[in-house]
Amino acid sequence: MTVKLLVSSYNIQHGIYYPDSLQKGDRSAKLYKTADFLKGKNPDVCGINEIYGEGSVFGDQPRQLAEALGCSFAFAKAVDVKNGPYGNALLTRHTVKAVRRYEINTDPASLGEAPLYHEDRVLLSADIEAFGSRFTAMTCHFGLNGAEARAAADTVKAELARVTSPVILMGDFNLTPDSPIIGELSQLLTDTAEGEQLTFPSTSPKSKIDYIFVRGFRVLRSYAVNAVISDHLPLFAELEME
Repeated sequence: MTVKLLVSSYNIQHGIYYPDSLQKGDRSAKLYKTADFLKGKNPDVCGINEIYGEGSVFGDQPRQLAEALGCSFAFAKAVDVKNGPYGNALLTRHTVKAVRRYEINTDPASLGEAPLYHEDRVLLSADIEAFGSRFTAMTCHFGLNGAEARAAADTVKAELARVTSPVILMGDFNLTPDSPIIGELSQLLTDTAEGEQLTFPSTSPKSKIDYIFVRGFRVLRSYAVNAVISDHLPLFAELEME
């Protein structure tokens, strides 16, 4: 049986409705807009960045999305901030067999004299079974500083070396395609995006910083959807397991 999957990578900015943020200064969470969009697309797997977990002032956002979509989820906390546990999530219509969480902690002293915003990060990796076949889905949100990006890439590469199944790696990497780190990942995996596939900022995209990389899959199609909900556009890839 040929296994075909629709996969998405989406930095949801914890459910803020970006147009209201820009026009009214309203930064309250309106997660139902994200849920309605994803429900309409019905991806097999979705990697989510910038999402709050159970115990946050916004509630358990991964569970809320999963219930709206009728799917399973996994959440990996990267850091506790004033609003609660914050990190990455995976949503899937298929069976989650195992979940792994890898901390990506960088010493602030290693970031130089004038570092950009810093926070601890996390890699979420899950083994998923779909239509009798298994693959591994990973999502990560890379830090803004060079040392943070290096630590995230090294963590990802270590997990890639450990996993033998087909792989989907998704996330907001905060790096453009000319980055040496993206070059390293491109030697190990296939970047599904055709051309630039600009995703940020969503209102007038100028940068490609969101990615879906694969190993062991054939890329049928890749595209960013012009849906201004978050400050990032959602990225999609239609895949076939080789």
